[in-house]
Amino acid sequence: MNSLLKDESGRGKKYLFVILLLIVLYLFPEHLVAPFGKFLRVQEHLDKSDAIIVLLGADTPDRIFAAEELYHRGLAPKIMFGTGFVDKEYESRAPKGFQWEGSGYGVKRALLSLNVPESDLIMVDSSNAFDTSGELSVIAEDVRRLGMHHVILVTSATHSRRTKIIWHRVAADIFAGTWGAPDSRLDNWWQYGRSVRSVCYEYAALFKELVRTVIG
Repeated sequence: MNSLLKDESGRGKKYLFVILLLIVLYLFPEHLVAPFGKFLRVQEHLDKSDAIIVLLGADTPDRIFAAEELYHRGLAPKIMFGTGFVDKEYESRAPKGFQWEGSGYGVKRALLSLNVPESDLIMVDSSNAFDTSGELSVIAEDVRRLGMHHVILVTSATHSRRTKIIWHRVAADIFAGTWGAPDSRLDNWWQYGRSVRSVCYEYAALFKELVRTVIG
């Protein structure tokens, strides 16, 4: 009986701690929650470079706007991006004559609409790259092939920390400045469902990247 009472008492203390923690987080989110979003954003000092690399995968055009702005500021003469992953299994089952473009073609059309000349766009075949690591790896190969030595990585704010880490792993020989596209919602990300999902996903992906780095 005494052990049962002790168990119930310990469980009650845990519940009370959780409730108090939730109350504190609700009352003071700027101090306790905001840093988790700010840590993900990387905006480094940018020097003139050989190319701007835009990462695919965003459901908003923030990366495209940021790349276009940096391009028209004269920070690089070229903008590079992948074609996007293509699942060969689905492609083999597609009806004859079916055409489907990867996400990179949408980026190309968007940049053309923002007055970036097609001659300054470099689209890299990333049809076999299904994640950020694969995408950056194939683009880095083209950067080397073209004799470039200095690039700017442009992606969403929450994605920029992981992008910087991955680039250092797959292309440490090529200097890169990282630029997370401005995102006003990141300052109070916990108030937006999409931002909450993005921040939580990135921390999970950062853990995955840490494991990948440790095991080599």
